Amino acid sequence: MKINQIRNWSEVAEDNIDRIKLTSDQIHFITSMFSEKRYIRIDDGNNCLDNIESALDCWAGCTYVGERKEAALSSAFQNFFDVLYAFLIIDKDYAPFPIKEFTTGALYKGTLYRYLGHGEGSSDKESVVNPECDGVWVSWSKNKDNSYFNGKLYGPMTQVVCNTGDKYGIDLSALNISRGEEAEVVLPTLKECIISVQYL
Repeated sequence: MKINQIRNWSEVAEDNIDRIKLTSDQIHFITSMFSEKRYIRIDDGNNCLDNIESALDCWAGCTYVGERKEAALSSAFQNFFDVLYAFLIIDKDYAPFPIKEFTTGALYKGTLYRYLGHGEGSSDKESVVNPECDGVWVSWSKNKDNSYFNGKLYGPMTQVVCNTGDKYGIDLSALNISRGEEAEVVLPTLKECIISVQYL
């Protein structure tokens, strides 16, 4: 499989669904090569990294705090993070240097904070939002006090604190993707990882 750089990413997240799916296929291919202890071409590795960055830029820059993603976009991103996680944790002995450099520090262990509330376009800004422990990949922050999230949520807010335990989060700030003070880590909401839920 030859991996080409995917171009013309849109600023509208839903327009990138096919690009996200193709990037996931590329990540899966490279991960399978590593698992079989086979080398990949440096050009293929670089193009895949470019596509991963573009997909993560779409996640961080084209989706909005407090607003649910449409089902097709959510599904594409869930698969993307599933295969990206597998890519990050696999043995990198057979990875070319750019991939090793890119992935260094991308797995995070420790305490994380998530703030829940309503987006600007919500028709109901008064109800309390409870965490959903459904295994879906979502955004967390390494920072307890996060003005970025607080400034984009409306109505009563919920603070969820978790510890990754024996799992890892995907650290977007280590990949130079996280915006401003987000210090964003992507991790599923798992009941066994939650330390506390506070209604602010």
